[in-house]
Amino acid sequence: MGKIGILAFGSVMNRPDIEIESATAEIVDGIVTDFSIEFARSSDSRAKAPTLAVVTTGGATVKGKLFILKEVISLEEAQNILLRRENDKVGNKNEKYTGPRTWMEIKEHSPSNGCEKIIYASMIQNITNPTAAELAKLAIESCKKHPMKNGSRADGIQYLSDMKQLGIKTPLTDQYEAEILKHLEVDSLEKALEKTKAPEKLSSGA
Repeated sequence: MGKIGILAFGSVMNRPDIEIESATAEIVDGIVTDFSIEFARSSDSRAKAPTLAVVTTGGATVKGKLFILKEVISLEEAQNILLRRENDKVGNKNEKYTGPRTWMEIKEHSPSNGCEKIIYASMIQNITNPTAAELAKLAIESCKKHPMKNGSRADGIQYLSDMKQLGIKTPLTDQYEAEILKHLEVDSLEKALEKTKAPEKLSSGA
């Protein structure tokens, strides 16, 4: 078996977690997806905030990051560690990929960079025909619940900001951002994040 690669085009790009990091021999930037993505999934782990999903209508191809795994890592193990990263069960060796889930399927990308196979997590679209207004509403609503993952904000505005910093841009990105700014009456995502920051816990006092 030749080398296996994991293609990341979302949050895995900057937060792959320990299992993927430990299995990686080389990282290649600028790999273009052979499928289109859009903010077309309302994610339970982010308080229903919009996240990226593979779409068959609309969307756009984007540049991602390829994690080329060590030669000792099999396709099966690569699928397992990718599944565990995506469902927040990193390190749980009992969690194994046995086939498509209702929320995600691990698919194969066209091979490149010396990899025999490249896999990626294809998140299932559950927002039909997304609009900027709908996405903004979901993102702002998610902020009210203050979801956290690994000590960091996990709401829709933070996710959108993170994707922009990674260079991920879809056809709806600019309009989606503009709708958030309009509703919150601010002029940047940084100010939107500040305005929706969770209130500090009150001190119990002396």
